[in-house]
Amino acid sequence: MALLTLPNYTEHQPVHSTKYLEVFVDKENQWLYTNWIGTPSAQAIKDGMEVILDAMKQHGITKILNDNRQMKGTWTAIIDWAINDWTPRALKAGYRATGMIYSPDVFGKFSVDSFLKQNKDSVLQQMPFHSFKEAVEWLRAQ
Repeated sequence: MALLTLPNYTEHQPVHSTKYLEVFVDKENQWLYTNWIGTPSAQAIKDGMEVILDAMKQHGITKILNDNRQMKGTWTAIIDWAINDWTPRALKAGYRATGMIYSPDVFGKFSVDSFLKQNKDSVLQQMPFHSFKEAVEWLRAQ
């Protein structure tokens, strides 16, 4: 059985970096790796999601490895906007799959679960994971 080689994003320069978000283009896996950090405001999350959408369009990427392990707090205030505004625009741009790595923070995990529950009817393939490895394995198969 072949060993799974996990991406190491610490060796790469992000295409976008702020206090709350780092965005990396993973050309080998053909996805964006998004690393959310700290406790961003609702507006900072919206701004970050717009950056992600722009990067998807610019690089022709259709998948996202969304890492919330360093994120704290809830982002439920933007779920309606994310589902009804951002997601349709992302789907139009070709977005088709996201692997979401849970935050260890209970409020962050709740936000991911709330988003997935409310967005369950989307054509977007989306799955939450507790580990980086599981998310990578699943997203590679999409």
